[in-house]
Amino acid sequence: MPTDWERIVGKKFSVIHLKGTDVRDYKGHFSGIYKKSVQTKKDKFMVSKCKVLKYATSHRHEMQVSEQMSRDLTVYHKIQKPMTTVSMPTIPFYVNDISVKKEKIQDVMKLCKYLSPEAASFYYSLKMDDVDVDADSE
Repeated sequence: MPTDWERIVGKKFSVIHLKGTDVRDYKGHFSGIYKKSVQTKKDKFMVSKCKVLKYATSHRHEMQVSEQMSRDLTVYHKIQKPMTTVSMPTIPFYVNDISVKKEKIQDVMKLCKYLSPEAASFYYSLKMDDVDVDADSE
């Protein structure tokens, strides 16, 4: 697979090369560890809206949380499910090929003009069903 994209983007940005197997299923993994929401006497806290969280060192299974990036972490919620241990996911998120929308493929093909002829020909040679690709498209 050509690396021209990484070289071009790397001129302005830090690029980290990932394989599909490097992407993990965090949502599926953490759904078994953390609650979706917690109810207090005053309100309901949706864990998915959490912007900042920090494990509380003095409160087992509790976290200081905030829905605002600028807010102090003063609210404690017990969002970890009982009898669970926090771990990181190990199963890749993408285990099969994924489809790419026709519009995205067309956008990517338009960018081939910035690549070397060898790299561009690699992308043009990929099998794409129901996509009209014009090598000279702007």
